[in-house]
Amino acid sequence: MTSLRLDLATTPIAAGLIPAGSTTFHILLAVHITAGLTCVITGAVAALSPKRPGRHPWFGTTYYWSLAVVFATATVLARSSISPRSSPGRPPAAQP
Repeated sequence: MTSLRLDLATTPIAAGLIPAGSTTFHILLAVHITAGLTCVITGAVAALSPKRPGRHPWFGTTYYWSLAVVFATATVLARSSISPRSSPGRPPAAQP
């Protein structure tokens, strides 16, 4: 049985955006995606729940802290993927 391994760091589109072999980057990315999905789900439940003690405040608080995690991880991810050879909106320069 063959397996297909997808390594985003080596694909042409993501080669300059995702540092190859960076375990910290990939862990932060997984936390960022998980927190983002948590925001979507808890935000929807909080918005659709009656505004009284119980479900609404609990899901609203969970949404708030998940959004804080999304912001923090996005900041770290953005800072770690900035390369001095590339600028926003432009693909990275070819490596010599």
